[in-house]
This record gives sequence, structure tokens and C-alpha cells, in this order.
Amino acid sequence: MGNGSVKDLGLSSSGGLAAKLDYNNYNRQGSYGLLDVDISLDNVPDFIYFYEYDSRNRIKEVKFTCPETDMYNFHFAGYSYHPVYLTVEEKRYHDQENSGASGICKKQEVDVIFYTYDIRQRLTNIIGKLFTYHLAYDSEVISGGTANYNGNIKKPW
Repeated sequence: MGNGSVKDLGLSSSGGLAAKLDYNNYNRQGSYGLLDVDISLDNVPDFIYFYEYDSRNRIKEVKFTCPETDMYNFHFAGYSYHPVYLTVEEKRYHDQENSGASGICKKQEVDVIFYTYDIRQRLTNIIGKLFTYHLAYDSEVISGGTANYNGNIKKPW
């Protein structure tokens, strides 16, 4: 594994769930380019995530490689941003699908998550196939609540 910052996750060595994350190859703006994931704790990465950034250092694509299953540069997620406000508008998650005997990997879209914002560019909704999340600010009154004018999030639902 590389020489980036290493984080051990999980329980003690007495048999609990554990993994080792090694952040490698930082770019000039300080964002990481590679993440090695060692689930078996044998100092050999089980997954390698590659991060691509746009000119404003925002994540553009996430790809991963799983050497044990011969999946290389698999497109995992893609991000798109508002051209003026620079906020994330959507994330597209993909899954692998083999196309018969050829074994060619296609992008199979699993979910698209949309983000909406209010006039002050505060996140108001996260909408996907599996869940929907709404954040209320200021004068938006939620049933059983009172108006909150200080900009704090009142209550997500």
C-alpha cells in the first residue's frame, strides 16, 4: 500500500470487523486521487478508488478497480454541478453489468440523486430512487413547529 494517510477502521485485532484505508496521490489542491481499501488487512488493496476532479477541484468521477475480480477502471459515480452557483446538481451511481461471453463492462445506472437549493443556495431537497430528504429553513413552518428565522435547519423529513 502507499504512503498516504492511513486510517484503520473497525474493532481491535481480537476478531472484529476491520479495514485499512490508505489515501494516496494527493493533487495540488490537497484532494486525494487514490484510496486503497484493504479489507483483509494483508497490506494488499482489495479495492482501489480513483478520483477525477474538474478545473475547480470538484469531484467529477469516481472509478474503482478490484484486482481479484479483474474489474478495472469501473465507473462508479459521476457528479454534475450548476454552472453559475457551482453547487452539486446530481450524482449518478453505476453498477457493473457483463454483456454475455464478451465480458465487456457497461455502465448500468443504479440511481440518480438530485439536489435542490433555495434562493440563498441552501440545500433543500435530496431526491433519489431509494429516499427523499427535505430540509426546512427560516419561515417554512413544519406541522407542529414554529417559524425559525435564524437560518438554522428546522427539521429534516
